[in-house]
Amino acid sequence: MLLSTIIILPMVVCAFWFVMLTLDLLEYGNRGAHRSLWLWTLAATLLYAGHVFFFYRHKTLLPITDSIYTVCHLSVYPLYLRYLCQLTEGDFSRKRNIAVFLPPIFFGLAVGGVYLAMDGNDIARFVEVHLYNNSWEGLRGLTFVQAVIHLTIKYLFAAGVLVCIVYGTMVVRRYNRLVESIYSDIEDKRLHSIELLLQLMLFTGILSFGVNTLGRHYFAHSLLPLGLISLSFSCLLFALNYVGYRQVFSYADIDFSADEEVPATEAEVSERSAPQFIDDLAVRIERVMKQELLFLNPTLKVRDVAHSLNTNSRYVQQAFNEVLHHSFAEYVNRLRIDHADRLQKEHPDIKINDLCFRSGFSSPSSYYRNRKRFRKR
Repeated sequence: MLLSTIIILPMVVCAFWFVMLTLDLLEYGNRGAHRSLWLWTLAATLLYAGHVFFFYRHKTLLPITDSIYTVCHLSVYPLYLRYLCQLTEGDFSRKRNIAVFLPPIFFGLAVGGVYLAMDGNDIARFVEVHLYNNSWEGLRGLTFVQAVIHLTIKYLFAAGVLVCIVYGTMVVRRYNRLVESIYSDIEDKRLHSIELLLQLMLFTGILSFGVNTLGRHYFAHSLLPLGLISLSFSCLLFALNYVGYRQVFSYADIDFSADEEVPATEAEVSERSAPQFIDDLAVRIERVMKQELLFLNPTLKVRDVAHSLNTNSRYVQQAFNEVLHHSFAEYVNRLRIDHADRLQKEHPDIKINDLCFRSGFSSPSSYYRNRKRFRKR
């Protein structure tokens, strides 16, 4: 009973989230790039179903399950990277889709094709000698070719893990910087628990790389290592799916509508090209933010500030980055926290909801998150 639970737990976790995402897609559509997350979860479910067949030693079915496992094994990290890119960039080109899907399908067909060409004795020898004991002893002809293909798959998987971690981290951080440069209220827009997500990606990648290096055969003969790995992956898979399921705002929802800027005169064009223009604009930004209390607007966007100054959002963002040295969101929320501190001193008995809304925060959770960030002890 314990062994069965250990073996099927990661598959059950993935299957649970596959069902949850299916229901979410049917009700809400492709919000938060959930269709790509759904596809990744499907691949992960089939991947761990392959583990179930392997560890239960269903050797007669292994030619079929090993071929499907190969496709899922090589696609699971690229598919997660595809999800992150669609979540944070809004597009995934045809060339990149080919790079994600072609290698897994090619090697899956190669593994399946070699199995078809092997006779029953060769299959039994390969499964027992190589898959379950990681040995090359006595492998000749097609059994040797199959072993070489499986070794190549291990290296390709390791490369996929590395690319997913490095590029995935880059696109997520770039997305968060973009959101913070446009919105002041980033509570439902910035990737939830981003630090946790990046750590999970890194830890899952390292764990996957280690398991891939050791090989499944290592865990086929020992219950304790298998249990630890199964539990670790189950927790990581649950966390990754949970974070993705909660994330409903994506790049596709960002407001990129053009500024309604009054056409500039020739003198204004000349002024904006002057070296001190951005420095002067930063002074004007600080003045209008503090004097007109723009930061008290919970839905304040960088475009609203640009409109107040009769300029372009791009110049305002440049002033924040180059002169004020804060993102738009950070600058605004610092002002809100300062305002909240003053309100608390003036009204010691003020209720938390009143404090939040009178300081420009959309919710108590947004207030607490920013207070923790800017008032570290």
